[in-house]
Amino acid sequence: MLLALLCLSSAKSHSFDLKPEMIGTWVLIQSDRVNAQGDTTDRLIESVSLDTLHARLERLQGDCYQGSKIIFNADNTFQFQAGQACTTYFTTQFNQGGTCTLNDEGSILYFTLTHQFFVKSFPNAELVELTSEHMTLRYTFFNTLDRKTYTITDRFVKEG
Repeated sequence: MLLALLCLSSAKSHSFDLKPEMIGTWVLIQSDRVNAQGDTTDRLIESVSLDTLHARLERLQGDCYQGSKIIFNADNTFQFQAGQACTTYFTTQFNQGGTCTLNDEGSILYFTLTHQFFVKSFPNAELVELTSEHMTLRYTFFNTLDRKTYTITDRFVKEG
């Protein structure tokens, strides 16, 4: 019985190649952040007062999210590219890549970075929706700026 449970648990940890419809360039079109109280903010049009350093950093990060892309390749590598309004300093932090695989149910993406992003590590994400034109990812994010945890839902449209 114990051996059977061990085999089942190790089978769950296998990773699989990306789904064929995932391969290509995906443009971020919506990014919602929900805090522990259930309040939602749109990370692409962050409407915060710019009177604090924290708010300014949030705005700079929002500029990096707008027009950002994630590129999935057939060899299970990915690259994240910051949006065009991103400042040079933040662009070097947002542009990152590595490898990614799916769990055996095809519902969780596991990301391994080639280098670590200073504000957050690229989180594993739940694959909420995937069609030939749309993809939705959901993940938990700990913001080192305000020391709070958020649930992020990112919606993408396939380029081309």
